[in-house]
Amino acid sequence: MATCKLVSADSHVNEPAELWVERIDRKFRERAPRIVDNIPARPPGSYLVLEDIPPVHVSQGLGAGKTAEELPQFFQTSTYRDARRGGWDPAARLEDMELDGVDAEVLYTTLGFRQFWLKDAELQRACFRVYNRWLAEYCAYAPRRLTGLALISLYDIGEAVKELGLCRQQGLKGAMIWASPPEERSYADTVYDPFWAEAQELAIPLSLHAVTGMGRESQALRVMGREVKAVDRYIQSVTLGDEVKRSLTVLVFSGVLERFPRLKIVSDFPPLPALVPFAPEDEAERILQPADLCNLYRRCVRRAQSSPGRNRSPDVVVRLPAYTVYLASFAADHRA
Repeated sequence: MATCKLVSADSHVNEPAELWVERIDRKFRERAPRIVDNIPARPPGSYLVLEDIPPVHVSQGLGAGKTAEELPQFFQTSTYRDARRGGWDPAARLEDMELDGVDAEVLYTTLGFRQFWLKDAELQRACFRVYNRWLAEYCAYAPRRLTGLALISLYDIGEAVKELGLCRQQGLKGAMIWASPPEERSYADTVYDPFWAEAQELAIPLSLHAVTGMGRESQALRVMGREVKAVDRYIQSVTLGDEVKRSLTVLVFSGVLERFPRLKIVSDFPPLPALVPFAPEDEAERILQPADLCNLYRRCVRRAQSSPGRNRSPDVVVRLPAYTVYLASFAADHRA
């Protein structure tokens, strides 16, 4: 009997604590992201310090391998040095993957999420270049098992196109962009078209991950690291994906996916559940296979465009047993 292979589609690295301080362009050295331990007047532990962003307590991203009983104490007392080495050492990571029975992993950043909030475009590009070059080195240790996602700054589309190409040349197979852009730079704007075209041509999936946006959901996390009421944490957990869903809705209804039909978009949340009621009746009750999705998406788009009064969504509804509902839409079967 064939052995089932397990692939993690949403794993994370833990970047070396001194990565940006050591590698960033010299003119940004004093402004580089850095890890600082035990900041006065804050709970003990390690913090990510970024320009114009409150320090972020990072221990909750370092608990791999700890038991449920060990985690509370670990979160309260640990520093970055207490994390498992596999976060930044690929050889150690492969050992951890063997322990977990995982064959391959798609790797997202950890310390880079809030760097998407930086408003100095040149600083952001410099930070992202450092991460991308390091991640390419990390994944090159085992390229068939480690798939890295680059960080791409979209303030300057020409620079974004250039960086995307370089990252692909260096072996990175996907990229992260803003979960939602600044309000004045909507993804509906054709200014992004050269970037969508390049991502389509290179067959690079673009990932919209929570926390990386300029919308209210991501920006609400700026308070993290200070005392936050428990109810606020629950609200943030429930609503965080709304930002990604808005961006996906814009990409669908603004025509981006019609202009670039081979563009691949990945969401870390089940996308667009608010559009469930607008599914085509003849497809709504089927369980769809990935191969169905592209053709069905296009049929739905044509239907929506020809019958605007019906208020139908150009999306694919996948209904699973009971009442669990996911929308697969344009996120076609992609193999990073």
